[in-house]
Amino acid sequence: MPSRLRQKSSSWVKLITPFRELGYSVSVNDPFKGADSIRRHGNPADGVNSLQIEMVKGLYMQDDNFNKSADYDRVREDLGKFAATVSAYVRSKI
Repeated sequence: MPSRLRQKSSSWVKLITPFRELGYSVSVNDPFKGADSIRRHGNPADGVNSLQIEMVKGLYMQDDNFNKSADYDRVREDLGKFAATVSAYVRSKI
């Protein structure tokens, strides 16, 4: 599961640890770097950080018919856990 962070601050990079712990493959700014949405919406100098997650759709959807994959429920649950982790991190900073 590729994950990209516009700025590689150690605190933001640590947020991807749960994905690794759940067994996903994770990379930072690899193979792609610098998405338009991150540049457009993030501004770390002003305290506005952005996080973009890119997933292989085969993790949650069957490519041939667009139905849910066998792992859909697990991926959905894992993303919920990740969202809770990010939310807790942000709350701790404000």
